[in-house]
Amino acid sequence: MDKQISKTDSELKLLNGAEKLQVGIQAARNNEPMSKGNKTNYGQAAKLSDELINEYIALEQNENKKPNVKGLITFSKKQYIQRGWKVQLFPTKEQEECLIKYINVYRWTYNHLYAGRREMYHKWRNNCFRAKSLAWFKKIEYVQPKMPSWTPSYFKKSSLPY
Repeated sequence: MDKQISKTDSELKLLNGAEKLQVGIQAARNNEPMSKGNKTNYGQAAKLSDELINEYIALEQNENKKPNVKGLITFSKKQYIQRGWKVQLFPTKEQEECLIKYINVYRWTYNHLYAGRREMYHKWRNNCFRAKSLAWFKKIEYVQPKMPSWTPSYFKKSSLPY
């Protein structure tokens, strides 16, 4: 920001969105007094690079939108976080049967491994209860049994559902 822009309330109303945004960021960087809400938002925006801020302003002005600090914060997060892709598939009957088959195998595998882990946990928990009650009856020091490391029980291809 080359020129100094005055920050009186009447003059701030005359500024466009990009200038207001830059004035707010500059004020946050200089630790000037602001309202609580503005201070938080502009404080987050002040940590961003000037290149990212200018990129956001240029993008918003190309789309004839008014740049603002909340939009800038959202834009900066989108630069680093990719939330997901939505894809619509149009499989043939053959492909659909194959997809259903794969999904069922994955579900069966997950349930099979989950059951093994759950069984191992319940055995360990029962051993803990036994050791605790034995320690109580015999008045000895209770030592909790160590949780065993779980490795999946491998299964043969013949045991798979498909």
